[in-house]
Amino acid sequence: MVEVPTYQHKLDDNHVLNAYSIDPSIGSQELESLVRDNDGIGNDPDKAKEISLVRKFDSFDDFDFVVVEGRYEVPEQLRAFREAIGKEYDNKGRYNGPVAIVDGSVELPLKLKQGGFYDYAATKLGAIPAELLPDSYPADKANGELFEEWGIPNDERAKYLGHAYLMLTNNGKELTLVQRAKGMAVAGDCMGVAGSTPNPNFSEHGFDYVNYVKGHVNDEMMEEFKLGPDDFSVSGIYLFNDKRN
Repeated sequence: MVEVPTYQHKLDDNHVLNAYSIDPSIGSQELESLVRDNDGIGNDPDKAKEISLVRKFDSFDDFDFVVVEGRYEVPEQLRAFREAIGKEYDNKGRYNGPVAIVDGSVELPLKLKQGGFYDYAATKLGAIPAELLPDSYPADKANGELFEEWGIPNDERAKYLGHAYLMLTNNGKELTLVQRAKGMAVAGDCMGVAGSTPNPNFSEHGFDYVNYVKGHVNDEMMEEFKLGPDDFSVSGIYLFNDKRN
């Protein structure tokens, strides 16, 4: 039987974090270093204020949404940047995967429109268009500032649905965390919960988003954790609105 490397890290208020390595290349010393180096990172109360709970669902069958016809397009002022960022990402080997973009505000029923990951990259608030097109956009100005100058509402950004898996074991006493890959386009090289990006294609004949997303979760659990449908259960689905990211 293979012994799993572990490390116990003391937290505030007499709590402890019991860390277990599922990566054969990460031993006890590496695990300790990983946890210590990340202790306190990301604990930003101001960022937390930008995230709000919209609704809790018991199952995907209760998910209240409408698929809107047509494809999402970035605001006119950013279309040149969208084209440039597509070329740059293609050269880096990234993929403009299909994503479900929220059309308008994040409220129920949720209106979903077909879009691509590059649309998100071109409209995220921290992106600086002048870095790729210095002759077309003001230097050092990020989208967040440009949107205000142009009078573009935040709801016109390519806000897409993503999944975060809060995986609990041992009757809820243990939480599974992962170390994200350094090259991830969103929040790379940090500790976090497991996640995935659904890639629905709404143009497929008879497309059913609920059945698609159930299958997506099953595929992710098998691919990442070798868990079959009978090895886990979904105890709740929380829809959050992250106004910044």
